Amino acid sequence: MAWDIKTFYNNKELFSGLVPALIVTIVTLLIVPLTFYLTFKQTRKLKQIEDFEKLRNTLNAVDSEVAVLWKIYSEEVGDKIKSDLQGNDKILFFPYIATQNYFSIYDQNAITIGTMNNQALSKNIIWFYTKAKSLLDFFETNNRLLAKIEADVVNKTRLAGGYYCILKESDLRTANNNIAFQNTVGGLKEMAKSIKAMTDQLEKLKNEVSSGIKIETARLDNEIAKLK
Repeated sequence: MAWDIKTFYNNKELFSGLVPALIVTIVTLLIVPLTFYLTFKQTRKLKQIEDFEKLRNTLNAVDSEVAVLWKIYSEEVGDKIKSDLQGNDKILFFPYIATQNYFSIYDQNAITIGTMNNQALSKNIIWFYTKAKSLLDFFETNNRLLAKIEADVVNKTRLAGGYYCILKESDLRTANNNIAFQNTVGGLKEMAKSIKAMTDQLEKLKNEVSSGIKIETARLDNEIAKLK
């Protein structure tokens, strides 16, 4: 059939029905991907906000845990070690060994901390907790060594959270021929120096972690505000 003006006129009802249907189809084809895109974009934005808020809350919790841990340690032993442990004639003894988990927030969020974009802060946090756990191991080793020395060989001076043990020179002279004893004493003195050095390192790391968390949480707050 030849399509001319007359044919078109005779079939105008057909065309009048097809045109709206065609328009609806075209609009639908445009709206569906647009709706999908907008939904995807909104979902991604909400996920970003959720991730930023989770990281911010985790960092704030870590900051609080670090501050509390350092306060307890400083008040009980840290300040005493820094101020009094100067000579080589002192060794440390603490009558308790930490058995509870002081690092619960870090342990529960280690993956989040380890995969955050701010690698410098992540490294400092991990390094702080690694040092802190190593310090507890140092105390335990220190106490095992000290247990090898007879109680009457040392003068125990009580301090908050533990004792100072000051070796008596007279007792050292009488035990001079006991090589095992002398090796234990030498190990204890070196341990005391290591504990003091690690305490200084922890304080520096604690300050870096605290300042780094403040900067990072402020950045996260800004990112969240821009997304909302």
